[in-house]
This record gives sequence, structure tokens and C-alpha cells, in this order.
Amino acid sequence: MRPLLRFAAIGTAVTIGLLVAGSWWTRNAPAGTHEAMGWACAVVFAGSLVGAVPLVLGPGGPAGAGVGPEGVSRFLAAMLVRMGAVAVGAGAVIFLGEVRVESFLLWLAVSYLAFLIVDTAFALRVFRSL
Repeated sequence: MRPLLRFAAIGTAVTIGLLVAGSWWTRNAPAGTHEAMGWACAVVFAGSLVGAVPLVLGPGGPAGAGVGPEGVSRFLAAMLVRMGAVAVGAGAVIFLGEVRVESFLLWLAVSYLAFLIVDTAFALRVFRSL
């Protein structure tokens, strides 16, 4: 459980960094862009947290599958869970219609890529701890 809390702390820092940098980049953007950016970062952060669960709490305990074929399957399952959670969250936000869709999709892609780096580094750290 401790690695998941550490991952949540790092994810929070990355989210804050994205929001600060994004606020500067979009200082002259149309109304609604900042809200779309916030929603996109929140959706990706939540998806990233949900995707980290199979790595930490999967069958066999924390990273119990090792780095063999089962470990690779666990990593791919984590990425699939992450992508599914982000797709469902993004669909919900778009369906609610409260954000600028163009800005939301742009920031969804940017934050997804940023968290892809964080998620991959976390998975490598989990597998190295075996």
C-alpha cells in the first residue's frame, strides 16, 4: 500500500505542475479553457491511480507476478485499466457538456502523455523491487 501512496503523491505533484504550466500557456485562451484543463488533468490523474492498483495489489501481493510473462501481463493490464478509466471519465465529462471539448481533448492528450511517463517509471520501480 505504501508504494501506491507514494505514487499518489507523485501524481498530485505532476497534476499541480501541469495545471501551473497550463495556466501560464493558456493565459490568453478563450473562456472555459482553464476549466477544461482542470477536468482533463483530474480525469487522467484518477485513471492513473486506478491503473496503478493492478501493479501494487494484484494477485500474489505487491508485484507478486515478478518480471516474467505474468509481470508483463500485469503491466499491460494496468495500462488497459488506466486507458479504460480515462476513456470512461473523458466520455462522462464530454457527455455532461460543461467544458470546451476542443480544449478538454487537447489537455487530455497532454496530461495522458505526462502521466504515461510517470506510470511507466512507477511500473519499472515496482518490478525492480522484486
